[in-house]
Amino acid sequence: GLVTPLDRLMGQLKQTVTGSVKSTVGRFFRRLKDGLFTDPDTDDAPPEDIIFGLALTPEAATTGTTIDLSYTRDGLPHRLKVKIPAGVEDNSRLKLSGQGHSGPNGRGDLHLRLTVQRPDS
Repeated sequence: GLVTPLDRLMGQLKQTVTGSVKSTVGRFFRRLKDGLFTDPDTDDAPPEDIIFGLALTPEAATTGTTIDLSYTRDGLPHRLKVKIPAGVEDNSRLKLSGQGHSGPNGRGDLHLRLTVQRPDS
């Protein structure tokens, strides 16, 4: 039968198992907003960023540390050594350019959301 762009889009949406639900739904609605008849293989969707929460001890936040980070990128396990600078504050962010998912316009970024654990009183 005839496969329409919407059928291809729905098939691609069903096949997407990696990445967050938020990025998958966001990509779906961007395509809807841009028009149903764009080719999903050649659209200009932005690279896929990854947002990763990381809890630090107060000591690590004050003095800095190096962390062996494991996460999933493009559906595969990925490891990375990340140097956390001294003096980071609670709810700060660290951007690692080019460490996110692959996309049609290149590779996205990995955004670390850093929280500092409160010491037990």
